Amino acid sequence: MRRLAAGIVLAAGAVGLAAWGARRPVGARPLAGPPVEPDDCVECHRHEVDLWRSSWHSKSVRPARKDTVSMPVPGVAKFGPDPHRHAVFERDGRLLMGAAEADGTVRDQPVDFVIGGCRLEMYITLHGADRRPQVLPAMYTLRESRFVPYWNLYPAREPDRVEPSPVPPGDPIFYWSELPRTFVGSQTLCYRCHSILTKKSYDPDSGVYSVDWGRTDQLGVPCAACHGDSAAHVASARRKDPEPLPPPLDPDPRPGDWVASTDACARCHVQGDSISLDYVPGGQFQDQWMMSVLDETVQFHTDGRWRESAYTMNAHAMSECYRQGHMTCRSCHDVHGDGDVEGTRRLTFAACNRCHLTQARTCREHPRARPGPASHGKLPDCLSCHMPEIPIERGHGRVADHRVSVADPALTRLLGIPNACADCHRDQAEDVLWAEAALARWGAKERPSRRRAVVLALGIEKDPRRRRGMSSEAMGALLGAAGLSGEPEPAVADALRRLLADPRTPWPQAATAGRLLANFPSAETIRALAASAQGAEHADVRAGATFGLFGMIAPRRDVSPDSRAEALAAVRAALRDRRRIVRVMAAAALAFCGDPEDRPPAVPVIEEVASAIPDLFQMRLVLAFAYEQMGRLEEARREHERLCRIRPRDPEPQAARAEFEKRHPR
Repeated sequence: MRRLAAGIVLAAGAVGLAAWGARRPVGARPLAGPPVEPDDCVECHRHEVDLWRSSWHSKSVRPARKDTVSMPVPGVAKFGPDPHRHAVFERDGRLLMGAAEADGTVRDQPVDFVIGGCRLEMYITLHGADRRPQVLPAMYTLRESRFVPYWNLYPAREPDRVEPSPVPPGDPIFYWSELPRTFVGSQTLCYRCHSILTKKSYDPDSGVYSVDWGRTDQLGVPCAACHGDSAAHVASARRKDPEPLPPPLDPDPRPGDWVASTDACARCHVQGDSISLDYVPGGQFQDQWMMSVLDETVQFHTDGRWRESAYTMNAHAMSECYRQGHMTCRSCHDVHGDGDVEGTRRLTFAACNRCHLTQARTCREHPRARPGPASHGKLPDCLSCHMPEIPIERGHGRVADHRVSVADPALTRLLGIPNACADCHRDQAEDVLWAEAALARWGAKERPSRRRAVVLALGIEKDPRRRRGMSSEAMGALLGAAGLSGEPEPAVADALRRLLADPRTPWPQAATAGRLLANFPSAETIRALAASAQGAEHADVRAGATFGLFGMIAPRRDVSPDSRAEALAAVRAALRDRRRIVRVMAAAALAFCGDPEDRPPAVPVIEEVASAIPDLFQMRLVLAFAYEQMGRLEEARREHERLCRIRPRDPEPQAARAEFEKRHPR
């Protein structure tokens, strides 16, 4: 049981990090009743509502009809061992798709709803007797006008393959019809962004979901999703009050609310996990979401650039333009409408010129702007060099790199991280030294971002769950690039400690350094982690340091009793942190590895999350372990039963339950 629990909670990062630090504004509140609808807003905001109605925000989920889908009807999804198993057709005015059940039997599944359509279209069927919404196995890519399998969105399974291996029928976690893959489940959380006002409930004692879709013409991302419960605002406007009440959150980037403005977008455009379902616009993001950080090597490079993810906010948190220039999403994007690409680029240039007017009034005046061989004679612009497009979702889409960074070809040579120079100069893309020499001729100097990325890569090589197995030659090159000498392990540990403590380190990288330090036990490391767990300004860094301490309080031979006591004291202090993500991290650590007296105060924190999201597997796993250690055997037994209902075909929770019954027979 301890092995299963620790493996899932630690390796999967069940408690992650968030990179946003705004306080909750006055007036932010949950939806108390039926939300204000766009029809209510159109009386005063017709232009914005008309833009919204034409945008993908309004169509992120919609009823499936022949006129609302892009896929060909009739059509055939030709992938997998049987090219006809995913035939798409219409019968009696209803769309259907052939798909194999877990037992391999192919059945015609009704296509009830459509998800997305900007890059990919996915399809929901109300499956089984309980009409549980499941995402069907065939997706349609708009870029290539063809069907692709849903497992193309699972890079973690085989990150080095261009086309990942198929998910076989009967896979207990990833097969399309399995309960963990439901559209409203805690493992996918699809509905939290694609259909924000849809309400779901889950009974952990029966394993049954119920879904309230609300109005089917309001399934996407309506006004209330970003502005909050604006009923009082609408009523005030209709009364024609001299000073109408504002909505709970106006995402316009005004001084002082730039973080809240970005948070309104981050709830959907961030890679991470949810620990609460009660987030409202203007609320405290760090009490709701746990951002993935850079030790998730399948998703991210150590400089913050993503490998596969389409979630831009993790990268945006790395940007100096956001952290120092307070650049928000609205600085470049028309958030009510999608906006054409050129319109977005014009807004971006205007945003760049607010701070970089001395460099160039326009990109055409930039002294280094020259057409490249692959630019078709067009001059590069700000985005070409500082926000290059990155292939995502196995090449089915491209998204601009929101780190807003300076190209560093040296990181391509050292770590294989792509650089913007190669996007235009494709005839010389293989010659990384050429790009380095060109930048040197321009007088470019090494930036601190290179050393940070290299140090994190060295730290990951010490992590048995993340390491990629570098050669001694590659390791030596990284040590040299980071300016480290002497014995590698203590040198890397010292560099990680410095990265964690340096306030100039971007939050995701500092948080990652804290997590990686769990693999470098020493008195110095524990003191550094304890200082950051209690004193770091941002909750994501405090949570990362608490994760590092998690590894220090576990039974291990290389940590002295005095050092463990110091680490344990810091984790106990983190249990009282003002932000929920830190408290949950501390509670998980104490529940697993604390002393017996630590579990009673830790368990209520985990119970709060499990109550808010009753199908959250990781939190129920923590509870099962903690209850058993506390002698609350019937509660532990109940949690084991609930775990088996959440993943009914997964053998691991079944085996853990059997082991529990052997230890504690009735």
